[in-house]
Amino acid sequence: MNGKIVRVFFQYCRLVYHKLQYFRLKNRNFSLISNNCNGGFLLHDLGLQFRSPFVNLYINPDDYIYILENLPDIMNSELIFIESDKTYPVAKLGDSKIYFVHYNSSKEALEKWNERRERIDYNNLFIIYTERPGTSYEVLRRFNNLPYSNKLALVASDYPELESCKKIEGCVENGILGDIYLYKSEKSIFRYFNQFDFVGWFNHKKY
Repeated sequence: MNGKIVRVFFQYCRLVYHKLQYFRLKNRNFSLISNNCNGGFLLHDLGLQFRSPFVNLYINPDDYIYILENLPDIMNSELIFIESDKTYPVAKLGDSKIYFVHYNSSKEALEKWNERRERIDYNNLFIIYTERPGTSYEVLRRFNNLPYSNKLALVASDYPELESCKKIEGCVENGILGDIYLYKSEKSIFRYFNQFDFVGWFNHKKY
């Protein structure tokens, strides 16, 4: 097979895999909160509605933990857009900054934020933290101590004393996780983060 046919074949295989994962999923109305785009990739692969505004954006580690430590009260705060040197909108929520990296304007970001904020189900909530630059042991410890039943920290190293931390292998840059939303290879149906069974977790299976 030539290169184009191979790419099309594996794109089709990925679609089949994602559809099979969707059929495995029983809990389809959960709200997912994530500190970067990995949450959006997960939901998109499963064909699910965004039931939280924490998609298509990123938040620095300390700011993200602060938001989670004060959720849901902080969700009643006004989202205030600020000047920055970024090419995309940046806003403050309380004392935390949110970087709307996949939005073209503050108007679009605000509209999507308000629309998805109304969909949050605090009784069916899943929290993901992906290790990124600025992650410290203290950040992971604070995340582990958050009062949420369904929380998961994706990390590059083993932390057996922190039960919420799950190690992702094969995608490490400078000692921390790289872009784990990438497929393992051109001929793989699995993203790096598919090492963890997210569908089982969303179905409330314990790990």
